[in-house]
Amino acid sequence: MQNLIRVCDGRINDGDLFIFNDPYLAAGQHLPDIYIVRPIFVGGIIEGWATTVGHQNDIGGLVPAAIQSGRSTSSRKACGCRC
Repeated sequence: MQNLIRVCDGRINDGDLFIFNDPYLAAGQHLPDIYIVRPIFVGGIIEGWATTVGHQNDIGGLVPAAIQSGRSTSSRKACGCRC
């Protein structure tokens, strides 16, 4: 959340929906954890966030279930998306 707020500060609008799973931007989580985040506005000001996370067994990668020993980058483990 801290990274989302930092990266998108001043550009977050009512009705926005953010979907991301980048482990470098999500405080060390891993690629199969997919976040869906929506700001909650009251009177035009962000008052909170509605957030859920889903863990996927397989999100694409070189081998099924993203279990690969000897990989050199996280992009070989699974697909990543940034907000």
